[in-house]
Amino acid sequence: MAGGRVSIPLLAFAALAAVYLFFFVRVLTWNPDGGIYIYGAQMVLRGAIPARDFVELQGPGSFYWLAMFFKFFGVSFLTARAVLLVTGTATATLLFYLGQRIGGTGISAALVVLVTSIPLGVMTSPHYDSNLFALAAFAIFVHGAEGIHRRWSFLTAGALAGATSCFLQQKGFYLACAFVLTLFILHRARARGAAMLVGLGFSGVIAAELLLYTWAHALRYLVYANLIWPLSTYEKANSAPYGFILREGFWRSWYPALHAIFPGPVALGLVFIFSVPFLLILGLPAILPLLAYRWRTDASERRLIPYWAAGIAIWASELHRWDLGHLRNGCVLLLVVSFALLERRKRAVGKYVAAGITGCAVLYGTVNVAAASGQRVPIQSRRGTLYGSTTDPVLEFLQTHTTRGEEVFVYPYQPIYYFAADVRNPTRYSNLMYGINTDAQFHEAVEDIERKRVRYVLWDTVFSGEGLRNLFPAYRPPAKDKLIMEPYLERNYRQIGFENGFRILERKR
Repeated sequence: MAGGRVSIPLLAFAALAAVYLFFFVRVLTWNPDGGIYIYGAQMVLRGAIPARDFVELQGPGSFYWLAMFFKFFGVSFLTARAVLLVTGTATATLLFYLGQRIGGTGISAALVVLVTSIPLGVMTSPHYDSNLFALAAFAIFVHGAEGIHRRWSFLTAGALAGATSCFLQQKGFYLACAFVLTLFILHRARARGAAMLVGLGFSGVIAAELLLYTWAHALRYLVYANLIWPLSTYEKANSAPYGFILREGFWRSWYPALHAIFPGPVALGLVFIFSVPFLLILGLPAILPLLAYRWRTDASERRLIPYWAAGIAIWASELHRWDLGHLRNGCVLLLVVSFALLERRKRAVGKYVAAGITGCAVLYGTVNVAAASGQRVPIQSRRGTLYGSTTDPVLEFLQTHTTRGEEVFVYPYQPIYYFAADVRNPTRYSNLMYGINTDAQFHEAVEDIERKRVRYVLWDTVFSGEGLRNLFPAYRPPAKDKLIMEPYLERNYRQIGFENGFRILERKR
């Protein structure tokens, strides 16, 4: 399409996506992962180096990316959620654009991703950030593959793939490999030079990251946190069955809530309708090969080859955990291909299947908006106001009993309190879990708490011990005589309150 005819639908969709996401980014959901990156970005702004001064499995990209916006617009929930809003809007709009380029409407894949991503995990995340950079890299690469500003396109695409690796290590690397493979398939005569440009852009960004860490005397920490540690412990406790959360979380909550309003058969029907976009995501490994075989002439089109290569690369980069969230974050480009193959069938059932799935996504999104708009209770924090269904007594305790910058330890896993109350984590670990964190890391955290004589500890009794299996099904609590943090807290702290599942502990005098 010509530029003018493309820009109007894109702008209209971007506006729609932004309005839709606004209802969610104003809500404080207390997602356990939510505080990792927002608090880490705040620490970066104070001069901390990720992996050295605080230890996380993911690359440093999300911390520095958000810290940049904190630098210019202030450290607040407003800034963080504005960045999240733009990230979600830009990601969905890119998918809309990429779908149009290969003969689909683009709207179906974009809507499915829009309603099943950020609304279900309202938080700063390297998965969202890396997808934005990966899709931007892919869009530029496609322009280069079609002969548009070829050299600069390949160099820029490689650099953006390198930036993607700074968020999620394997995603950018797999994507760069997909670009090189595509070049050798499509442009054999000129593939070597183009591949060198991609490699130069990618390696340039990675080299800059490594040089900066070397200059900060932190390279060994980066290698340990982003490579050695996750490869040695991550899989043990963080594995999940395929599609985890759809049954265990969504279905078990959807049906009782709907049955309270509608008769049983109607409630079951609505549960099925809500599930359709998620079942598509889970079924893609089987559905997409069938579509490709059924319409193999279309599927093997030259312009679809980059989509196949990059789509599989992004999908593979999220397979370190097979839960619904990771699979959803990985399938973004493959959804574009699937809907394009369906929507090209002008008189076939495929076109109506695509429309039906889109309709289910729209209905599900509409219900979600209604639920999110009902979150109207202001939750006031030292970093701004968001909304929820009720106030948070734990946050209120922190704001009435601590001062800004005071050290408070939250155990095992709710670091957003550090950001919301503007208090500091006395350890290098935003979460401590047996099986993921090593015994040495637990002992280091205990030593930090003891040395700094931390006054208050928040001990989450709901998301702790066996409760961690609600999110980490492979987690197995250690035997009582192997516990490290719990005996220390029991010996040195006394309980002064119990709020919202948290034991509020004060250091014994």
